[in-house]
This record gives sequence, C-alpha cells and structure tokens, in this order.
Amino acid sequence: LDPLFRVTVPPAPAAVTPGRKTILFAPTWNRHLSAADLMRQRTVELLRGDGDANVIIKPHPHTEQLRPDWMQALRTAARAHPDVWLVEDPAADVVPLLGAVDVLVSDVSSVLFSWLALDRPMVLVTHPNREQDPGYDPGGIEWQWRDMGEEVLDIETLPGAVSRALSDPARHAPRRAHYR
Repeated sequence: LDPLFRVTVPPAPAAVTPGRKTILFAPTWNRHLSAADLMRQRTVELLRGDGDANVIIKPHPHTEQLRPDWMQALRTAARAHPDVWLVEDPAADVVPLLGAVDVLVSDVSSVLFSWLALDRPMVLVTHPNREQDPGYDPGGIEWQWRDMGEEVLDIETLPGAVSRALSDPARHAPRRAHYR
C-alpha cells in the first residue's frame, strides 16, 4: 500500500476528466464470482447509470489469459464511451490507482481489503452462481464482511448502488472503520 501514501501521487490517466467523480471497477477472474461475468459489454452503462463519472477498469491479472471473452467485452465497452480507461497491462499494479478514485466497484477481489485503508465507499457485486465456483468459501472474510459497502445481488441495481456510494460516501463508514 506504500504508493497510496507517498507524497507524490501518480498523474491521473489521460482518459480521466478532472473535476468529475471517478469509479474504479476491479473484478476478480473466477467465472462464478466475478462481476465482469455479469456486466460484459454493459460495464460502463451499469457503472455510470445516468451519471457522467470517469470509469477506470482494472481487470484481474489472470483475466486476459483465462477469460479473453471478458477482456474483449471490456475493450468494446471502454471504446464506446468517453472518459473510460481500461488498464490492459495484466502486470499493472492496482494500488497506485486507488488514490485517484472516489468509489470502488468489485466483487470478492482482494483489492477490497487494500481499499479499506482509504475509508472510501465501495460497492460489492455478489454473483448469483457463486456457490457453483470451487473458490467460493462462505466462511471467508470476503463473504463475511459484505456490510463494509453496499452489496448488489441483482446486477440491474448496480447503477443505483454506485450513485448512492458517490452521493453518500460515509454511508458504510462505521463498518469500514471496524474492519480497518
């Protein structure tokens, strides 16, 4: 987490318009755990809703190799909208991006726990088929701590959840503080 707390902050990506709120979408790669599996070409639409926020999409490092269809869908979504940056380099570190965004949208990615250090809002997408995934562990903290942000059980409700997170960043602050 050191890059988050350095005096010099990396410049914002060129695709990010200054003065606008910024959403980071950082999904995991497991088919039945990942929000990317649910969103595909609708990623930007579902993240922004009716708003005009910047969107940074940082796929998991395994996504390109294991889910090339998801990467293609994310590329298509990113190209179709202004103020969207898809991080294509699988080796790129997500941590330096965290300081430049207002809300994190993820699923069960470990980035959730790094994000806690910033005490900013998060939206957690829960895949409806999670129990089919061999990586699903209902006793894991990624499942036990879903109350640290707004949990989305139906992907169609994601735009409202993101909007609420942006407009009321303190909404889940007590739980985030508890877990942090």
